[in-house]
Amino acid sequence: MIKLHILTQARFVKWRAALMEVSLKELDLASATEKIPENGVDPYRMLQVHDYLNVSFLRMDPIIRAASKQVIETFSMAYPELVKEKFFVNVPLVMGWVFTAMKVFLSPDTVKKFHPLSYGSNLAGELPGFGQELPPAYGGTGKDIKEGLTVKYGAEKQ
Repeated sequence: MIKLHILTQARFVKWRAALMEVSLKELDLASATEKIPENGVDPYRMLQVHDYLNVSFLRMDPIIRAASKQVIETFSMAYPELVKEKFFVNVPLVMGWVFTAMKVFLSPDTVKKFHPLSYGSNLAGELPGFGQELPPAYGGTGKDIKEGLTVKYGAEKQ
């Protein structure tokens, strides 16, 4: 059983890395021409949306918790400072309160990057520059979420 859990965790990390590579390809850094301002906003960083619809924070599977921890460790090494901001949508209200309380212990730079939202439909309002391009589930008028770019996460072979 433990071997299967390790395989599942490794597959999840590989899937997340593949998804990050798709995002990197969309940034098209090889064609970048704009200079990064010394004290300005880096135009070559991305936004991420983590959707917690139907996720239980109280009964999170230890395998998922371990895989998430591994992704954070891997990404901090392989993709440092690539993410400008993370939006956590469909987060239960109580978790939003927990984040608010934790702000006291986090650096201001970290607090600026993390945005918990209880309702996914509020995301478009948080991104006025391009929020309407988002899927309707996130308050936009763009294509449905199922039509976006993704990497398929295949079933485990046993």
